[in-house]
Amino acid sequence: MFFIITRILSIAYLIFSRSIPLRYKILPLLGMAYFILPRDLILDLAPLGLLDDLLVFSLLFSLFVSKSTTFLRGKNKRKVEDDSIHITDFELADDAENDSEEKNKQEKE
Repeated sequence: MFFIITRILSIAYLIFSRSIPLRYKILPLLGMAYFILPRDLILDLAPLGLLDDLLVFSLLFSLFVSKSTTFLRGKNKRKVEDDSIHITDFELADDAENDSEEKNKQEKE
């Protein structure tokens, strides 16, 4: 029961989120419309008539959740890559050592 409630809340969050594109938000609406409208692939009179409604409904909602979460992950990944700090290799040299090496070279010349 807890899984169903969390799933419904996550779907509601994704539907009302402004960062999710409209092309993804259409998927659950199509699922609800298919479930409600009388035209079906299998007639509702047969015992398996509601099965196709539930199947299409759940597939479209699952597709919506997977596409939306993938979109959000990609968006966050791009944001992290743009704002990330690039670490490069470098070497620190002590000025005193450099000065003594330069003096030794000058003395040898």
